[in-house]
Amino acid sequence: MEERENGRSIKEFPDNILLNIFSNLSIKDLTHVAVICKTWHRVSLDDFLWRDIFQRDWKIKKSITIAPGKCYWKNEYKRLIYHTPARESQNIQHHKDQVLHVSFSHNGLLFATCSKDGTFKVWTSEHPCKLQFQYDMKEFHWKYTQFSQFNMSDSLLLVSGVHFGESSTSGEIAVFSIHDNFELQCRMINKPYDVFGTWYNDTHLLSGSLYWTGDLNSCSALWLNMVLASQAIETEDESVVMRLFKFHNQNASSIRTIMIANCYSEQQRFFLKQRKIMFQHVNECSMCKTKYYLSTAPSCMNDSMDSEDFNRLNENTNQRDLCREDSKLLAEPHDADNEPLIDVIKTMLNGTIEYKTEYRQAVERMSEIDGQKIKPDTFNEIRKTINKENDLDIEIDECSCSSENIITENQSTPDSIYCDKFNMSDARLFDSDHYLCDKLLIFTLGSEAYTPHQIGIKRIPALGTAKKMKDSRGNRILPSVSDNNQGLDRTYDKVDHTFEMGGHIIGMCLSPDQRFLYVNCRPWPRNYRIEKPLEPPPLAQEIDIHVIDLERMIEVGTMLKSHKAYTANDECFFIFLDVSDEYVSSGAEDKHGYIWDRHYGICLNKFQHQDVVNSVAFNPIDPEMLVSVSDDNFIKVWRSRNWFHQQKNVQSAASNSLSTLNTFKDVSRKWETMDNDTLEMSD
Repeated sequence: MEERENGRSIKEFPDNILLNIFSNLSIKDLTHVAVICKTWHRVSLDDFLWRDIFQRDWKIKKSITIAPGKCYWKNEYKRLIYHTPARESQNIQHHKDQVLHVSFSHNGLLFATCSKDGTFKVWTSEHPCKLQFQYDMKEFHWKYTQFSQFNMSDSLLLVSGVHFGESSTSGEIAVFSIHDNFELQCRMINKPYDVFGTWYNDTHLLSGSLYWTGDLNSCSALWLNMVLASQAIETEDESVVMRLFKFHNQNASSIRTIMIANCYSEQQRFFLKQRKIMFQHVNECSMCKTKYYLSTAPSCMNDSMDSEDFNRLNENTNQRDLCREDSKLLAEPHDADNEPLIDVIKTMLNGTIEYKTEYRQAVERMSEIDGQKIKPDTFNEIRKTINKENDLDIEIDECSCSSENIITENQSTPDSIYCDKFNMSDARLFDSDHYLCDKLLIFTLGSEAYTPHQIGIKRIPALGTAKKMKDSRGNRILPSVSDNNQGLDRTYDKVDHTFEMGGHIIGMCLSPDQRFLYVNCRPWPRNYRIEKPLEPPPLAQEIDIHVIDLERMIEVGTMLKSHKAYTANDECFFIFLDVSDEYVSSGAEDKHGYIWDRHYGICLNKFQHQDVVNSVAFNPIDPEMLVSVSDDNFIKVWRSRNWFHQQKNVQSAASNSLSTLNTFKDVSRKWETMDNDTLEMSD
């Protein structure tokens, strides 16, 4: 490159010309030119430049803004490539038959797997994942285990299974105590078995039963069960088992796949999100040496710096090394075929979640209360409260750096847009608050055919007060026996809301804040007329994903023809999906699992197996870890490139330490030999 052209230094080109040139470069080339000089480095960090590159490479619409809580497009680009589960870190073959389901504990320390070999197994999530407990449920005449779920406090594990019998529709639920060495607590009948069962709160769960009332008509009852047999019954008014709802079924359909969502307020959702952040992995800022939470790194870790910041940073950090590290991360070769990541991006774009305006507006309000931003002092107050309640010893006040998620004093934000209505006492969630807020009962059902093609929602109001049955705060926590009318003469309950999916529903999952419901559905042919309920329409080979806003009760997103399924109606089975704060993932019958970014809707990676991928699950505390299970009998653990990079650094440091130790030992031996020679000479 010529130093001067027409008497003018290339380094003196105006920013707009440099930006135009840089916008046509690949990521690898851009990170390389950033080391030429300070001016080029400054221009290469321009956020509008990275926005254009992000939209170009990931093929997203220009109308889509940056994800809520994020500030810099370059950081987002790095997150999608470097901090997303992408590589297989462990391949476990411990089950003897197809693995049907995987679920994580809320603290992210354990995950459970269910299989057609009749066992369920519990594993530790720390690398390498190790078997902690297993139980063969064939002892109780189970054909296989199909589903598991940890309660909110991670003290109990619900396991659902299917009874023996060629055409058996009966199943059972068993509960194990994690703190008591997985001791079996109780068992209860669950019919049909694909009701699965779910936790109602920390100590009670829901099960189902089915009663036929005619050739194609039936009655589904949902039962509230107290789990711990050792729990003290303080009053004769308290129910151990009671019927919660009774629904009428038609055309050979029935209630299936039940789940419970808590109707949190805006303040409660915000508090829960901050509490989750507190339990993320803790890092230490390499510049200011302050401990910070993973999702709220100090701003000195951000990539947008002006020239003065860059000069100060250069006092301790070599400019070329810093940019070359970016180049390494953003242009790292792919494991399988040594293909550059930018080419891998092109092959990963497999379906996009198309959100409606209502979804974008709802998500943008997640970091606000009544449409107003949260004051910076409120963040600190929340974190100090959680710090104290959970005995966390992480100080944030000493750090002069500011979080991406917090509005800093340096930003000129008018006081008028701050929210003055945030009340800590209203936002804090005690154990009993999960009992006291309204709940949504969510389930699948049918009306035109026996297959589940609709989603039903029944609101469960917050329980009222009574003289007895109160918690320590004076609030009633469970219905009383007087409400427990178990006779068949009780009138049927009505479904509050029904969503027609237009196909066979094969999977459902709630977002972490329980605001949105994601649904896997195999669509029917459009405008197909169903004449016989026992002969539903043929199924498409593609699986659509639908997104429902449970607060406004409207569908707000759809992804069409994203992943594959091939089985017919009478053999169609569940393909479980999972949703984290930032990602959506699902299994498929095309021998792959898939992961999409939840905000941008783009497909990021595929997780390969040798057979149908039945279920996937994110670690709720470590979003860079995902587990997939398959009909190939394997459990695969997937982690981010960032995790592999850290592992390499740890191994390198350990190798250097060992080398240093060996060198020290060699020197010690030499000195010892020299001392012995000296003694011999003196003798």
